[in-house]
Amino acid sequence: MTRRRSLLEATILIVGVVILSGHAWGETLEIPVTGLDALTTVDPGVQFTDAEGITHYRGLVQVATIEGQDEDGVPVTGVGYYVHNINIDLATGDGDVNSKLTTQLTYGDLEGDLRGTADMAITGFVAVGSFVYPRGSGAFAGWHMRGSVTGIFGALLNSWDGVFQIPGGEKAAVEAETWSAVKGLFR
Repeated sequence: MTRRRSLLEATILIVGVVILSGHAWGETLEIPVTGLDALTTVDPGVQFTDAEGITHYRGLVQVATIEGQDEDGVPVTGVGYYVHNINIDLATGDGDVNSKLTTQLTYGDLEGDLRGTADMAITGFVAVGSFVYPRGSGAFAGWHMRGSVTGIFGALLNSWDGVFQIPGGEKAAVEAETWSAVKGLFR
């Protein structure tokens, strides 16, 4: 009898956790944004070419002027600090990029920082990839951002599409005292 009761209690607990987890995940508020990064190289890092003809850049640092907006035209602006490691065959234009990202953003009247990474594949000198910012601070505490990025290797302009994610939705934003500012951005 006790074993049957324990099994029933464990099943109820597991089902409850699954339902609550799904409910919390389902309440993530997502805000689509899009924009451009105008890049300036401030440190070329270390560059070398290996025996196979692949050129490697290590620690190449760029500063980005970020200009974008959400679907309602609310501006997303800021400054990004990007540290890249790049491997590219300059004969074919094929390679890859791995980057560490730090941005100081303003979205409407919200200000804060986001930190993350980006990975891009380069084919024929066209770089396409994704970025993810798993943590924010300031007004973006608890927020995440993910998206895609496209650019031409060697050019100083990237375009991006992303999504701000606020886990826990409106409740989490209210608790973080940022929802009053975010709420004013929606009509």
